[in-house]
Amino acid sequence: MKCPSCNIDNPDDSLFCGYCGYKYKQSSRQSTHRAQPNVTPSPTLSKQTIRLSKNINIDVRLFIVIMVILVISLCCIFGSFSGPSESDISSMASIQCEFYVRDSLKSPSTAKFPSLLLSDVEKLENNMYYVGSYVDAQNSFGAIIRNKYYCKIKYIGGDRYMQSNWNLIDLNLSQ
Repeated sequence: MKCPSCNIDNPDDSLFCGYCGYKYKQSSRQSTHRAQPNVTPSPTLSKQTIRLSKNINIDVRLFIVIMVILVISLCCIFGSFSGPSESDISSMASIQCEFYVRDSLKSPSTAKFPSLLLSDVEKLENNMYYVGSYVDAQNSFGAIIRNKYYCKIKYIGGDRYMQSNWNLIDLNLSQ
């Protein structure tokens, strides 16, 4: 049967229009002689509500697509991440040696180290590293002195940023 409000075809036994929610009168429906189940009519929906519902469905779908793309992108970026590279650990060995050198200076707050690129880091066996570089710092008279240092350090595992996970094996600091 056609809805008198929106002219949409609906099943003959409908109580309401499926599109606009128009409530059919008993006389406008085609009568059938079979027993009707006890059906409680649902509240009528306006055209605006249905349009709003369709817009929400579109918005939800768009949100889901964006989230899927975001998750896939993050998996591509971080999925291939297999932990720190050897150069990352070598750089951290150099930084950890700087902490040990700073601890042995007369005026550690004045210490200026070169870029990590200027440090000579050599990986030895058993997670041990040999680091050679220099530091500019004040001596006990206040003069800035360049000291060369050689540090042998061992990474014992765990969080490579924690100084407690690195053991100083040898430190040679000279002018």
